[in-house]
Amino acid sequence: PVKLNSYLNGTIDALPVCSKKPLSCGSYGDMNSDGYITEEDINLLFSLIGNSATTEQQTIGDINGNGSLDFDDPVKLNSYLNGTIDALPVCGS
Repeated sequence: PVKLNSYLNGTIDALPVCSKKPLSCGSYGDMNSDGYITEEDINLLFSLIGNSATTEQQTIGDINGNGSLDFDDPVKLNSYLNGTIDALPVCGS
């Protein structure tokens, strides 16, 4: 299981995800524009919360579709990457 609490409290620097998935709908979640959803995308998304993000980053990072970047977005992206959910919420799972 992912140690999300350890990441959030600063005990670890990155989420321990070791896979990649192809994009499922548009470029949602592909924060580094490499064509896949990976651990790097999740970490980049976490780093943007509460910080300046471009309009494009805000759009592709809004995984839950609520119109803003918040902690639920990387959590949902991680759930998609590790197979807990089959589709990104913003894509109308």
